[in-house]
Amino acid sequence: LGYQGGGMSNESTSSPSVTNCTFSGNTAVTFGGGMFNLASSSPSVTNCTFSGNSAAAGGGMGNQTSSSPAVTNCSFNGNTAGNEGGGMFNSFSSSPTVTNCTFSGNSAATGGGMHNQFSSSPTVTNCILWGNGSEINNVNNSNPNVAYSIVQGDYTGPGNLDADPLFVSANDLHLQQCSPAIDAGNDAAVPVSITTDLDGNNRKFEAITGGMMVDMGAYEHQSQLPLPVATCQAATKNLDANGSTITVNAGEIDNMSTATCGPLAFQIDGAASKDFDCADIGNNAVTLTVTDDLGQQSTCMATVTITDGIKPVLSNCPANISQPMDAGQCGAVVTWTAPMASDNCDAGPSLARTQGAASGSLFAAGTTTIKYKATDASGNESLECVFTVTILGDMEKPVLSDCPANISQPMDAGQCGAVVTWTAPTASDNCDAGPSLAQTQGAASGSSFAAGATIIKYKATDASGNESLECVFTVTVQGDAEQPNAQCKGHTAVLDATGMASISVSDIDDSSTDNCGIQSISLDRTNFACSDVGNQSVTLTVTDADNNVSTCTATVIVEDNVAPSANCQDVAISLGSDGTYALAPSEVFLNGSDNCGNVSPASVMPNAFSCQDEGTNTVTLTVDDGHGNTATCTATVTVNEFLSAPSVSTSGETCAGAADGSITVSAPASAGQVGYSIDGGNNFQFTGSFASLAPGVYNVVVKVFGVAAICEKTATAIVAAGTAPTTWYKDLDGDGYTDGLTQTSCSQPIGYVASALPGDCNDNDPNAFPGQIWYRDADNDGYSDGTSQTACLRPAGHKTAAELATVDIDCNDSPATGGSINPGATEVCNGIDDDCDGQVDEGTTGGLTFTGNVAFYTQAAVDAFSQCYSIIDGNLTIAGAGITDLSNLANLIEVTGSVTIQATGLTNLAGLDNLVDIGGTLTIYFNSSLTSLNGLEALTSVGGSLMMYYNFLLDDCCAIYTLLNSGGVAGTVFILYNKTGCNSQTEILAGCNTSSSLLAPPGNGGQAFSTAPAAFEKTGFEIYPNPASNVVNIRLDGRAVSNGLIRVYSLTGKLILEQRLAEGQRRLEIDLRSRGAKDGGYLVSLITDGQIVIRKLMLVN
Repeated sequence: LGYQGGGMSNESTSSPSVTNCTFSGNTAVTFGGGMFNLASSSPSVTNCTFSGNSAAAGGGMGNQTSSSPAVTNCSFNGNTAGNEGGGMFNSFSSSPTVTNCTFSGNSAATGGGMHNQFSSSPTVTNCILWGNGSEINNVNNSNPNVAYSIVQGDYTGPGNLDADPLFVSANDLHLQQCSPAIDAGNDAAVPVSITTDLDGNNRKFEAITGGMMVDMGAYEHQSQLPLPVATCQAATKNLDANGSTITVNAGEIDNMSTATCGPLAFQIDGAASKDFDCADIGNNAVTLTVTDDLGQQSTCMATVTITDGIKPVLSNCPANISQPMDAGQCGAVVTWTAPMASDNCDAGPSLARTQGAASGSLFAAGTTTIKYKATDASGNESLECVFTVTILGDMEKPVLSDCPANISQPMDAGQCGAVVTWTAPTASDNCDAGPSLAQTQGAASGSSFAAGATIIKYKATDASGNESLECVFTVTVQGDAEQPNAQCKGHTAVLDATGMASISVSDIDDSSTDNCGIQSISLDRTNFACSDVGNQSVTLTVTDADNNVSTCTATVIVEDNVAPSANCQDVAISLGSDGTYALAPSEVFLNGSDNCGNVSPASVMPNAFSCQDEGTNTVTLTVDDGHGNTATCTATVTVNEFLSAPSVSTSGETCAGAADGSITVSAPASAGQVGYSIDGGNNFQFTGSFASLAPGVYNVVVKVFGVAAICEKTATAIVAAGTAPTTWYKDLDGDGYTDGLTQTSCSQPIGYVASALPGDCNDNDPNAFPGQIWYRDADNDGYSDGTSQTACLRPAGHKTAAELATVDIDCNDSPATGGSINPGATEVCNGIDDDCDGQVDEGTTGGLTFTGNVAFYTQAAVDAFSQCYSIIDGNLTIAGAGITDLSNLANLIEVTGSVTIQATGLTNLAGLDNLVDIGGTLTIYFNSSLTSLNGLEALTSVGGSLMMYYNFLLDDCCAIYTLLNSGGVAGTVFILYNKTGCNSQTEILAGCNTSSSLLAPPGNGGQAFSTAPAAFEKTGFEIYPNPASNVVNIRLDGRAVSNGLIRVYSLTGKLILEQRLAEGQRRLEIDLRSRGAKDGGYLVSLITDGQIVIRKLMLVN
């Protein structure tokens, strides 16, 4: 009994040679009941028996961590494992070479014969795995090479069998004489040094005649096997209708052959079957070969008879033939193509006509039957080809010749018609010498015909009742040719309100006549418009029934008597440069209407305007339609201001008695020159500025000079009196103190105030005044060390309290620091107390990369690791029962290699809360106090495998739910032997699922993102530069961005930036420094179409 390796345990490259040993009844708590090999221990195990051993894994043998022993001629029987590998257990790249071994009667939960996991791929050759419940179980990238072996349930590989090995008994694993394992192995796989089996007998024995191959399994069969006995029988086969190949299976000529090791396999002439065809008709000699289950053979001879009983076939049998008599004959010559004969075996069967005349003969009227038949080389006759030849009677029509042409002639004089004559057509026929002729339509020749066309028809009929085609022609009598008599009269047409007038035939026709009656009377025009006012000529046309036409003309007088209407428009006008304006009629004409549409402005009154007419004026407009009809309307004419009302501004005296007031007058005019007066018009000047004025009221007059009209306007201006002067005190810096200088004036001079305290020592510095307290700030960082002076002038290296953040807590005020050390400074990774709190490099956000492997075996080592490092470019190992707290690793966001956490005292993984990426494999095992994985919530990517086992108290794994659910593990996921809730990936996903996949940066206030596995593919966007100092560029895949959002989080979950993306946007530039971001690590997320992709970003000064 042992913890591991109940019978033998080899560790740390221990590789003894173990020969002719028995491991029986041993027990191990964990691995290898019979033998356990660990850490590259690879012994040579030969001619050994493993039976009745037990363990949690590997009841017979357990191999772990690159342990790959050579196991030859060994038997594994009756071993048990509570979990995996009843016979053998291989784990963590352990790939033993197993040759000529037998596994039977072993049992386990999985892999009763053998269990392989974590890239363990043993080489198994010439072995038997049978009766173990399940033979070989492989997980976690394990792919054993199994060849020339019997595996129950089958296993892919060259030479492998799935057949009962026929052990002597369940406890005696020697082979019976018919075992399929005999001579079925691969000689090349047997080590050169191995010449005997587990019993010590020869490793190769000629058990099968003509064979000398190694057997499968630990025992070589030692007796020769008898040959089978072949017995034959004859067979007969008939060819089919196509003469197709006939297949005879070897079993059809077997007559109960026998063998010791069955079942038998049969061959006919060296194959499983043989084909026969038309060339083989008759008797054929063949050889039957029988082979037993071990490949031994025996032969006998048999006869196969091939027969042909299929009739030949006639094709293309002519259809029934029916045709008329030949021209001038009482019969007809008929020809056809003879049918074609074919046969399944005879390429040229004979063809004979058995009834009727030959093709090309003369056949009489009526029906004749024709028959054909074919015969093949075997005497088989075809079915008959039968068809008929029928000659029809006379069906030819008689023919009419000399059919008259169409006839046309005028009426006879004094008649309404005419007498017409012609010669009848002639009838002939091919068989009837005198066919009958009949007129079937129209009056007879010599009859009187009325005006118009008459159709005449004839037809002939022969003795057989055949009718000819008709003879058809027309007789046409022409009509009247005399013209009618047309008479006209004059007419007056008056335009209506629409500008239109119309006339009718009765207005112009003056009793026109015709000898045969008038058919119609018409006018060449009936409608008149405004353009037709005056005399217009009209033509009257008279037509009789025979289209004889006569015309006459008349004069129509067109008149317009409708008055127009007029609409005026109001206008505003500006006087000309001489102060006058002449108004044109068209300026106030808006529009007008008339039945003829022609309205023109004729005159407007009044039409002359000057300055005296400024404002609104009423005028009357007269319009004319061009036909002597007029109308009027009124409009308002507004005369714009020629001279604007004067705009007056004043300024009073600056001081009393100064007489420095002024008046400014502006009055623009449209023309001329404006004169300005402030004494009521007594004196004018041509500028509007008046200065040096005493206080008082002034009468303003403006007048336009140089125009014909008189244009002037008035206004009033008041100049106010000034105030008494004031005394002002000099205070240039505005600190409330003066150096004693004053000025007296009515307005405040620049740099002077109405009152100030005396004694200012520097009137250009607002901080320099009597009683000022100055604090020392030698390094000019805005912090003082507490040293102060009271003085008016500023001492060197000193500032006021208002100019400082604090006055007494700068821990290093030396100018040599450049002001970088003070209570407001950010602690950076430089080995200095930057923020004056008595600690060095504490609370930094990381940003540096540690190159090399990191291993923590004590809590002190964990606590001593610098928080300046955010990335470990190497592997990270945390191992040791004394390690209980990882909070000092809070700045760690990435490990490029593998992470191993084993045998620690940790209860959870808090402290790794910002770890996002692991480049290699994450292994968590043998942590006896670990109950929760809390702390791994930010982990989104593991580049290798995830291996988590033997953490017997671990039952809360929801921290890695997102990692598993999003497909964040690139390699194998191996989770088992933990507490319920964390025993498999399926168990974690089911237990931690909250109905949606969630991913959120730490501390995101519960804000979660709905994700899909594809959202974590390394596509979508990239960040450059990275690391960055301030400005960051994000390049987007435009095809993937739809309705997108960019968010940037600190590693504590604080939202730094949120930016909405435009459809198809390809680039985004952001300045995180402007948003208060400091040196350290950040998470950048792209959210689009319900998915999220996350990248890491480092900010470094």
